Amino acid sequence: MTNKPTYEQLQEQYELTVLKSASYKETLDKAHNDLAEIKAFYMREKQKRKNLEQEVENLKKELQEERIGNSQAEDEVIEMNQVEANKEYYEKRAEAAK
Repeated sequence: MTNKPTYEQLQEQYELTVLKSASYKETLDKAHNDLAEIKAFYMREKQKRKNLEQEVENLKKELQEERIGNSQAEDEVIEMNQVEANKEYYEKRAEAAK
């Protein structure tokens, strides 16, 4: 005596399988949509980070150029002060020699 399922039991198993399949598909679609949103968010954040890194590099270059400019200006001031000091020294020496 074998237990063969009846038509009604097979019909019920089929309907249950169809419902499970639809549920899995719905869950998979939702997961796919969530993943797409997460990927889009990640890509936006990655681009923001890249832009910020580029801005930091540009600011570093500007700062370096400004430091070089300030250094050159300081060198010019030091040189001008040295010229003035030499001029005063020679003037005082000339006056002392008189």
